[in-house]
Amino acid sequence: MRRWQKVLLAVDRRLGTGELPTRLELTVARHPVRTGVVCGIVLAVAFIWALSGFDDPGVLFQAALFGAGMGLFLWGAARLTRWQQAYDARTGRYEEARQAAAWKRAEPLSPGAVALRLLGVWVVMSGALWAIGSLDDPPWGLLWSAVFGALIVVVSFTAAWLKQKRSR
Repeated sequence: MRRWQKVLLAVDRRLGTGELPTRLELTVARHPVRTGVVCGIVLAVAFIWALSGFDDPGVLFQAALFGAGMGLFLWGAARLTRWQQAYDARTGRYEEARQAAAWKRAEPLSPGAVALRLLGVWVVMSGALWAIGSLDDPPWGLLWSAVFGALIVVVSFTAAWLKQKRSR
């Protein structure tokens, strides 16, 4: 085994979660080329849009290079993930994680913890909406940001509650 692979495995054993990979991680590992191409194109278009350079050939070339570089980087990361998942399957690490997951069940949060999380998300969303709104002319007020922040929090918590209720 190559030295860099041994180093990566040692780091993963030390810092890894020991959890099974998510569906997204499995999909990315199964399709590394598709992941690199799609992410590279999306990042290149976002780069062009951020610089408003749809009509400038220099910016288009920079965006193409940026997208190709990020696509190659993400392709490499996906290949590495694919290799690591294959290694974990060969060594039986997934079976250990499945057995450990059967014993670990998340306890529901207390009402105080739910209220604190709700308040924290509302504060962050209100602040983000207020910062975004200050760019508009005329700027959005703090009351507008607080109301829409509360609306986003209520919708997100309702969706999480419905998802949890359906999974039972």
